[in-house]
Amino acid sequence: MFQGVSVLIDLETLHELGAGLILVGSVIIAIAFLLLLISGVKGKGRIKGGGVVLIGPIPIVFGSDAEHVTKILLLSLVLTMVAMIVLVIYSQLLR
Repeated sequence: MFQGVSVLIDLETLHELGAGLILVGSVIIAIAFLLLLISGVKGKGRIKGGGVVLIGPIPIVFGSDAEHVTKILLLSLVLTMVAMIVLVIYSQLLR
């Protein structure tokens, strides 16, 4: 299907991409924390949230209430499916 197409990414590029994504995520977390401190949310209400840890294709979801857990679970499932589709397409391109 994709014969003749050669797409190769060297290890240095992947390393730089991974390090860049980690840096961007750290900056976003720091900015969110600073905005939270500046806005002075103390005593005004409850902060709700959650997160997900992906171990392979298996999501481990945690959160402060059922609504957030449901949203995060759906988002993690969608992202897992997108990652699997990208991997299949990439593997087909390398054939």
